[in-house]
Amino acid sequence: MQTTTLTKAHTTSTGTISTSTVWEQSTHLTTVPPDPPVVGLKEVIDNTISLFWTPGFEGNSPITGFYLEYKAANASWDYTKAIVDFSSNETDATIIEINPSTYNIRMFAKNSMGTSKASNVLIVTIKDR
Repeated sequence: MQTTTLTKAHTTSTGTISTSTVWEQSTHLTTVPPDPPVVGLKEVIDNTISLFWTPGFEGNSPITGFYLEYKAANASWDYTKAIVDFSSNETDATIIEINPSTYNIRMFAKNSMGTSKASNVLIVTIKDR
């Protein structure tokens, strides 16, 4: 989009000298994914972990969903196979039948602009009974 401004710069006996300035206006649409949710622990009973999350800032688009990753504490996030998807109106979950171990749990928020950074990481230990 261009905007042109004409200005009368000087008038002489032979006519008017005009100057013009052309302003370039660019439109940058920045893509802002949502902020990560904040994850909290409700309770751990036997081999069941109950947790909740609070969504963060939506970014440039409404949050369309969340996903949760969990792994054994000594494993790498790069090889996470346990991924659970949730809709945008869900804010709590229960992970059942977990083997005794220490787990790291984190979440992400998604919108049409992308995926958030990882949330805080919960460290939960399920003990052998």
